[in-house]
Amino acid sequence: MVVMKKHLVLISNEIAKDKGGIQNLCYQISTCLPQYYDLTIICTSDSEIGDEINAKVIKTKATSHEFKAFRLELILKLLMLQHTTKIDCVLAAQYSICIGCGLLKFFSKVPYVVLGHGNELLGAVGTNKIKKYLLNLQRKKILDYSNLIIANSKYTSDLAKAITNNKNIVVIHPPVEHSVLDSVEKIGEPFRLFSISRLIERKGIQLVLKALPAVLEKYPLVHYYVAGSGPYEQELRTLVAKLNISKNVTFLGKISEQEKENQYKKCALFLMPSFSIPEQHSVEGFGIVYLEANAIGKFVIGAKTGGVPDAIQDGVTGFLAEENSVKSVEQCILHFFSTEFKYSSTECRKWAFDHSVNKIVIKYKENIDNII
Repeated sequence: MVVMKKHLVLISNEIAKDKGGIQNLCYQISTCLPQYYDLTIICTSDSEIGDEINAKVIKTKATSHEFKAFRLELILKLLMLQHTTKIDCVLAAQYSICIGCGLLKFFSKVPYVVLGHGNELLGAVGTNKIKKYLLNLQRKKILDYSNLIIANSKYTSDLAKAITNNKNIVVIHPPVEHSVLDSVEKIGEPFRLFSISRLIERKGIQLVLKALPAVLEKYPLVHYYVAGSGPYEQELRTLVAKLNISKNVTFLGKISEQEKENQYKKCALFLMPSFSIPEQHSVEGFGIVYLEANAIGKFVIGAKTGGVPDAIQDGVTGFLAEENSVKSVEQCILHFFSTEFKYSSTECRKWAFDHSVNKIVIKYKENIDNII
C-alpha cells in the first residue's frame, strides 16, 4: 500500500546556500524535507535553489529587497495553491510573512508553523506610538494563532514566550551543512586565530583585537585572520592601526565557502565573541559558525549572550566569555594556549555531527506531524 506524503509548503523571504542565517537554514532543511513530505517552496525571485532540492519551487516577481510586494504576492500564491492542490501545513521562515498563513488557517483550517531566530523577537518593533502598537499587536496575533513555534535556541524560545500566549514552542537548533561535516579534521597552525562574520559591531571582532596586545606579550607568534565584510570594517582597521598590531592581523575580505573551510582547517582557534545590542534589535540567536569550526575539530570562543550558550558546550567544545568583555576574551585566549589546557577534537566533531541536517529535519518532522 502506497502512503501519500503530506503536502508541506515552505515560505521564506529568501533562500540561499551561500548566505548565513535563515536563508541558509531554509536551504539546508529543504534538501531533506522531501524525504518526508511533498514539498513546495514559495520564495523571492532572487532566491538560489539548486537541483539537489527535490521540490516544486514557486518564485514571486518581487525580490528579497521588495518585502511589501513579496508579502502581497505570497498571500495570493498561497490561496491559489490551496485552490489547486490541498496544503496540509505551512512552514514560515519569518513571522512577518504569515498574514497569508492566518487567512489560510481561518478559511481552510490549514495549520502553520513559525520559525523564531532572535532579532525579530527582541523587544518592541516600530517607531511612532501608533505604528509600534499595531506592529507589536500583529506580531503577537500571528504567534498566538500559529500551531507551532520552532525557536533556534532556548534564548529565542524565552523571547517568544514573553510575547505570545502560545504554549506550543519547541527548540530545534539550526543544522550544519553536509559539506562541512564531510570535511576532514586537520591540525592547524599552532598560533593562528580565525574569525568569519559580517563585519558589524555586535560580532565582537573589536574585542579580540583589543585583547591581542596582552596576548602577544606572552605569545608573540599569534596571528589573527578576519574574514568577511561589512559596515564596521573601517573601524576595525583603524583600531588595528591604533593598537599597533598590523603585523599580527590580516583582513581576508569576503571569501568563498571552500576558502572558509580551508581557514577553519588552518586555524588553531575560532573566535566570535558576539554581544547583544537590544536598542538595535541585534542579537546572536544561535551561531552556526561555532559548530562549523567544531566539525573540523576546532575549539571556539563565543560569549554568554543570546543563543550562543546553546551552540557552545562551555569547556568542552569552546569557551563562553563574559559578554562584551575584552578582559574575559583575553583570559579565554590565554587559557586556550596555556600548557595545562587540553580539549578533545573528537568531542567537538561529535557535537557538530549531532546537528547534521538529517538529524535536525527528523526533529522538524516529529513536531510538524503532531499538528497535521
